[in-house]
Amino acid sequence: MTPSSLSSGAGVLFSLDRLPFWSVAAVYVLVALLLGVVVRLATGRSLARIAAHRRTELSRAIATTVPRPAAVAVVLVVLAAGLRLVPREDPQLAQVHRLVAIVLALLGVAVMMRVAFRSIFRWCRSSPRASGDGRSAPVERDAQCSGSSNLGLSLLCGASN
Repeated sequence: MTPSSLSSGAGVLFSLDRLPFWSVAAVYVLVALLLGVVVRLATGRSLARIAAHRRTELSRAIATTVPRPAAVAVVLVVLAAGLRLVPREDPQLAQVHRLVAIVLALLGVAVMMRVAFRSIFRWCRSSPRASGDGRSAPVERDAQCSGSSNLGLSLLCGASN
């Protein structure tokens, strides 16, 4: 078959086969990064609207925390999907695919931890005991931070013992 006898779609695929692998991989990585930027902007904009509408500390913490890790997750998923298209059967590719899955799981845990820590920090700042600079005022322990179950919150909020 000659390239002229092929349809236009097959002609494009024929010309892609003649390109070096690194150039196709570089374009694929750039498209993945561009998709990550689009996801970050769209997620940030929509979560900011939700936070403005709901006006809760948790929604604000999520709106400021989630967009960047969501973009990283999209880039990792697109790159992991691209690993399936690599025309090699190296055992290292399977290891890289497993590594990407582990990184995605760690990214999910990191997002949950950041949301929790930001929520706790914002709760401490909005507490009636808090002074204007974000630190707790030196007051006696009240019912909000007393007890063994809230010991971590009382330490984070800076309640005096």
